[in-house]
Amino acid sequence: MIDNLYPIISNIDELVAIFIADENGKIIQSSQKHDSFHDFEKVIKIINDSLSALSDNIYRKKNEIIIFFEMGTLYLKALPPKQIYLILNTSKPSAFSCFAVRDLLKKIESQIIETTQYVEKPETSSVLLPLSIFHPVVDVLSRHYGPAAKLMVKKALKLSNATSEGIYRSKLETFDKMIENEIIDIHLRSKIMKNIKELLRNYY
Repeated sequence: MIDNLYPIISNIDELVAIFIADENGKIIQSSQKHDSFHDFEKVIKIINDSLSALSDNIYRKKNEIIIFFEMGTLYLKALPPKQIYLILNTSKPSAFSCFAVRDLLKKIESQIIETTQYVEKPETSSVLLPLSIFHPVVDVLSRHYGPAAKLMVKKALKLSNATSEGIYRSKLETFDKMIENEIIDIHLRSKIMKNIKELLRNYY
């Protein structure tokens, strides 16, 4: 669980609610100034189902999405297996609110990482796999992310301690986790990760 969120939310005038949900959209922690969101899990489902169809008034950056509505702003930060939702009561947040929200997201993200830190399996195999096995993975990601797919795979390999000689078999799960962290859309993430695991199934 994250530290008490209410003292933080009360210090940002335009911020009215914070929700932290699991990968299925179930609320696991929340704080709001007004009891306006009795069934926010339904709202989360609608948002996630609609993301792929949204284009205008939306800002995307890696695993973060900002949606500007007529009466407010939604910040969505994906930190698998959790999702962070911040709701502001204005579509034109002040400079202070934008700064405060960014700082708040960093604090929440830091606490989530500390409490759900990925535990790697101990080295049980010294089998070194060639980096060529990831070429099909780049192809899968390219369908959705274009040229950025190569950068996503390169970053994930680096964080998995791969070298120019290859990657250890025991690090494949770390690689999967790093790729998963880059995909914000829940349904797209599930689809892509299923394809990747199928491509690499003979190497785990």
